[in-house]
Amino acid sequence: MKRSKMLIFFGSILLLVALTWQGWNLWVAYQAAEAAHVLLSDLEALRREMDLQSPSEDDTSRGALPAATLGCYALAGTISIPSKNIELPVTADWGYEQLKVAACRYTGNVKDGNFIILAHNYLRFFKSLKEVKAGDTVQFLDIYGDLYQYKVTAREVLHKSELAKLTTGDWDLSLFTCTADGEHRVVLRCKSIAL
Repeated sequence: MKRSKMLIFFGSILLLVALTWQGWNLWVAYQAAEAAHVLLSDLEALRREMDLQSPSEDDTSRGALPAATLGCYALAGTISIPSKNIELPVTADWGYEQLKVAACRYTGNVKDGNFIILAHNYLRFFKSLKEVKAGDTVQFLDIYGDLYQYKVTAREVLHKSELAKLTTGDWDLSLFTCTADGEHRVVLRCKSIAL
């Protein structure tokens, strides 16, 4: 009898820890979504207030991604997946602080192709990438208001040791996030389509 009470007690403690951990993760994801929403609003206001001119081909030919600084973030534009109701700001470069509030450019740009964007697998970030279907539309709106549209052509799952495969292949845009266990990356491959 004493042993069963101890097991129930320890089981209850473990359940409480798991619920606390889950609650914390949900809180972090909520905070990230709120911060992303503020950045989206600020970027839209910046687009309205400034008469931003698109850069010349020379400005983007070396892999640079034009950006506007808002607060401590260099924002390059927004990424949206209408079928999943996803819209996120995209920072010009990636880092762990930027990933807490936005999607981030991993490498490449819209002009040169092989543009790769990553984001956390938070609920309102890239968690639903695994549900996006071939043929779905993905849009990137740069800081100048130029819209680039893509069609999803493939989805793959790579082990975290296979990240070099992200940059190989003939893709105009790739989006990726980690799986819940952190061992794999869900990758969407997209081709540019004319507007």
